[in-house]
Amino acid sequence: MKQEFSLPLLNICLLTKEQRELLTLNYSRWANKAITSTEFAKLLNLNQSLFKKIIQEYDLMV
Repeated sequence: MKQEFSLPLLNICLLTKEQRELLTLNYSRWANKAITSTEFAKLLNLNQSLFKKIIQEYDLMV
């Protein structure tokens, strides 16, 4: 029988303090479509793929 393994969630704590602050301060702006995903990812200095993973984890925490 094949076992399924799931990858652990990325740890938001691995973001720098500045990135975590920017995430917290700008998340609602992004959720309300005041800024785009691309703009938010650039603000956090993340590529789109990593940005999506961080947002998925952050959504679980909020």
